[in-house]
Amino acid sequence: MEHALRMRITDEALDEFIAIYKDEFGEDIDRKEASAMACRVLTLYELLARKLPDEKNLPTGTTEHDDDHPRIGFRTYPPAS
Repeated sequence: MEHALRMRITDEALDEFIAIYKDEFGEDIDRKEASAMACRVLTLYELLARKLPDEKNLPTGTTEHDDDHPRIGFRTYPPAS
């Protein structure tokens, strides 16, 4: 299954991906398989990096942190000083 959004991965990045995969899993993969896997990783990262719809429209000067999400009860706190 090819992703509708075609991403261009440089030859150097693909070689690095293949080497990392070999180091981590001890298996060789061909360039076609590596390209498909790398595209899926990049697509996942793109999805995870997006702001949630209710985070996009926070009013200026809001007291909420960017990472607060009341629907799922997730909040990070600043590191203790």
